Amino acid sequence: MIIKEVQLRNYAYKSRKGLAERQIQKYLERQGYEVFRGTMILGQSHSYYYYRYSNVKQKYDRLEILLISRCDLNQLRKSIAWKGIPDFFAHRKTDNKTMFVEVKLEHEQLSKAQFEQIRILESFGFNVVVIRLKQKIYREETAVDVENKKCVITIRQEKLWKRWEKR
Repeated sequence: MIIKEVQLRNYAYKSRKGLAERQIQKYLERQGYEVFRGTMILGQSHSYYYYRYSNVKQKYDRLEILLISRCDLNQLRKSIAWKGIPDFFAHRKTDNKTMFVEVKLEHEQLSKAQFEQIRILESFGFNVVVIRLKQKIYREETAVDVENKKCVITIRQEKLWKRWEKR
C-alpha cells in the first residue's frame, strides 16, 4: 500500500460532502487515468443502470475486461465484501498501470474493513494507493507493508522544497 499526500485547494466550500473524491477523481484524470467507482468491480448485477444506459454498460464491460486480464475475477468477487471497497479503480492506457485508490481528508482514518479489503486486493496482485488531501503536506509518499506493519517514507516534502530552491 502506498500513501500519497495531495494539497487541498484553499478556498471556501459550500459542503465538504464528497469533496475529497471529486478532487482526486479530477487529479487522476489529469494524470491520464480512466477512473471507475470502486464498487463497479462487484459487477453489473449490483448496478440498476447497467441495462438502462448503453454508456454505463460499456464502462462496466471495459472494467470487466481489465480485471479478467489481471486476476481470476470470480474468485476476487467471492473474496471481497461490499463494505470497505476502495473508492476508485484507476487504469492508464499509456503504460497499462492499474491501481485501487482510497481517498481520505486529512482528519479521516482507514477502518478495519478497509484494511482487510486492501490486504485482499494486494493478495490478488493489485496496487492500492491511499491518497490524503491535506492543507499542509509533510511527506509526499509513504510505502506501507500491511503484513509486517512497517512504514517507509519515500519522499519528504521538505526535500522537494530544497530541490526546488536549487533550480
